[in-house]
Amino acid sequence: MKKLWLFDLLIVSLGTMPEPVQGTGEALCRWPDGDAICGIAQAHRGYRQLDGATWKGVDLNSPARDPHPRQSSKVSSQYFEEAMKTYHVENPGSIDGLALRDDLERQPGPNEVCVRIRAASLNFRDLLIVRGQYPVPGLRKDVIPVSDGAGEVTAAGAAVRRVKVGDRVAVNFHQNWIDGPIGAGYMSSDLGGSIDGLLAESVILSEEGLVHLPSHLSFEEGAAFGCATITAWASLVSGVALRAGHTLLVQGTGGVSIFALQFAKALGARVIATTSSEAKAKTLRALGADEVINYVATPA
Repeated sequence: MKKLWLFDLLIVSLGTMPEPVQGTGEALCRWPDGDAICGIAQAHRGYRQLDGATWKGVDLNSPARDPHPRQSSKVSSQYFEEAMKTYHVENPGSIDGLALRDDLERQPGPNEVCVRIRAASLNFRDLLIVRGQYPVPGLRKDVIPVSDGAGEVTAAGAAVRRVKVGDRVAVNFHQNWIDGPIGAGYMSSDLGGSIDGLLAESVILSEEGLVHLPSHLSFEEGAAFGCATITAWASLVSGVALRAGHTLLVQGTGGVSIFALQFAKALGARVIATTSSEAKAKTLRALGADEVINYVATPA
C-alpha cells in the first residue's frame, strides 16, 4: 500500500526592514540601505578604541555570567576589539519593534569561532518571534532574531579544530544538537530564540554548531538551508520512512515543500505538488514533481 505524505509551510517576509530579495528555498534579505545581504553592511563596519573601563555605558570590567553571552555582554575589555551592527527584538508586537544598534563584538573563547554573516534567510518562525507570537517558552529577552545563515570564519579560539579562519560555513539551528534524537536539553540552543541569532554583522558560535559550506553553493544558497531543510529531511526519514515507490504530496512552494520534493525524488518516491500559479507549476516540474495540481485553475 502506498503512503501519502503532506507538507505545509507558510513563508512570510519580515517586511521592509530588512528588504526581502529572491533566494533559494527561503526569502533572503538585505539591509535597508542596500549595502549587503543581512549581516554584512560593510560600509558601517568600524573599529573602535576602547578607552578605560566603559564604552557606551557598558562596564567592561564586570565578569560575564551568561552561558550564551551576547556580543555586548559585560566582560573584561580584552575580549572586545570592534563595534558592529545588530538588530534586536526590542518591543515584540510588530516589525517596528526591531531596533538597529551598535554592539561590541566579543572575541571567541577557546572552542568558539567568530563568523562574519554573509547571508541570512527568513522563516515564518522569525516573524512570529518579532510579533511576540512564538508559542515556545524560553525566548531570550531583547533577542537578536533569525536562525538560518552562512558566512566565513574570521577568528577562532585556541582549541578550535573543526574549522579555520577563512572557511565558508553554514550555521546549525540548534547549536547543541550534534546527533541522535532531539532532547529537552537541546531546546535551549535554538538561534534567534533562546539565544541570539544571526541578524548581525558577526556572531560568536561554538565550532560544533557549524558545518562547512560546499564550494558549489553560494552564501545565499547556504543560508537557505537549516530550519527548512532539516525539517523536511527529518519528516521524510524519521518514524515510517519514505521509500522508493511511495507517493509524497507537497503543498505549495515554501522551503520545506521544495526540499521535501527534492529529497523524495532522490529516495525514489513519486511526488505530487499543489500550487496556485502556472509559473510556480513550471518550477515544481523542473525540480522533478511527477504531477502538479493548480488548485486555482482546478479547484476541488
